[in-house]
Amino acid sequence: LRREFMRSKFSPEEYLRKKERAREQTRAWRKKNPARVKELRARWLAAHPARAKDYRRGKWKRWYANEANAEKHRAWAKTYYHSNKEAQKAKRAAWREANPEKRAALNAVWKKANPEKVKALHAAWRKKNPDKLRIYRHKRRAQKAKVTSSITEKQLTARAAMFGNRCAYCGGPYETDDHVKPLAKGGANVAANIRPCCKRCNSS
Repeated sequence: LRREFMRSKFSPEEYLRKKERAREQTRAWRKKNPARVKELRARWLAAHPARAKDYRRGKWKRWYANEANAEKHRAWAKTYYHSNKEAQKAKRAAWREANPEKRAALNAVWKKANPEKVKALHAAWRKKNPDKLRIYRHKRRAQKAKVTSSITEKQLTARAAMFGNRCAYCGGPYETDDHVKPLAKGGANVAANIRPCCKRCNSS
């Protein structure tokens, strides 16, 4: 209302001059009274939390829309993360545990937008974790066959070491695992039912 009154009372040029002069006076007062400014700001934030949150979010979006600012922030975030790696890992783990649905939704959006990256990450994981991949596949097959499944990565590694990390039947290279009693015939996915095996023996 005050703004409308001022506009109706003064010409556009005079209104702008008065507006700029008022801004200068405000800036001077804020510079002269930092403690009072801090007190008033804290009081306003406490009285209007929702508006304060919207304001900060809008200000951040406008700042980040500038590509130079976005690049500056990415560089800062990367440096900060590596300087506080353990604390950041713990914070992210806590957030993931507290927000499983949000995490799943964000992952789904990212995977849909980055299919090639997802494919490359999966390929790299499979290459780096052959034992975990075997465990995963065994558990999937056991689940489909509806049989007991309790094998762990540690047990699988120990089982292969028992046979010298060689094929239990011909002494060839350890390439896969054989269920002595097949899962399809009711065999359990447990350490006692698994032998390290080469592909030739496993297919014969």
